[in-house]
Amino acid sequence: MSENTNQDLSGVSETLLITLYIRAMESQHPDALLKDEKAVALVKKIGGEGEHYYLLGCSVTEDAWLEVVSAHGQRPFLFLAEGVFMYLEGTQVKSLVLRLRDRLPGAELVFDTYSPIHVWRHNLQTSTSKIPFPTHWGIWHGQELEGWGAGIRLLDEWGYLDSPDPRVDSIRWLHPIESLFRTIRTYHFWLGRVAEGKD
Repeated sequence: MSENTNQDLSGVSETLLITLYIRAMESQHPDALLKDEKAVALVKKIGGEGEHYYLLGCSVTEDAWLEVVSAHGQRPFLFLAEGVFMYLEGTQVKSLVLRLRDRLPGAELVFDTYSPIHVWRHNLQTSTSKIPFPTHWGIWHGQELEGWGAGIRLLDEWGYLDSPDPRVDSIRWLHPIESLFRTIRTYHFWLGRVAEGKD
């Protein structure tokens, strides 16, 4: 698809552009912590420049996109959910994770989310904003997901202040506070195959 991407967004959907722009800006930094060429391409697309990409017009909680992805089930999968899960209800997140595990065993999942106390704090701060976008789900520790069923295994987790990058040195003093309240962290899971009758 080569036409410009000029869709009307509002609410939670509009906030996703923030993440996209930040990733694109970071990717173009000389000492970037990550390189996301797709984010750069999409930002250029929104600004009026042509790129080819494939979009599925459905919610992540629906099955339509998973049907399409499952057709390529012989390939390894890495699912990235950035700035998404905290806007879903806990039951929706659990259902999605279990569906990914069952449909595409061996896939890996990386997502970021708030701690429960930051969900509360975020909602308090944004309740009077022009674009209210309440959050619903957060966890204290990644091990919580391992209790959702067999085959779900935490591989790693980290926070922004865990990085040795010198660009965060000026706020490094916040690290003890961040470690206590676990404001927002990124989690990396392996979704393994479940033995029959084990789940």
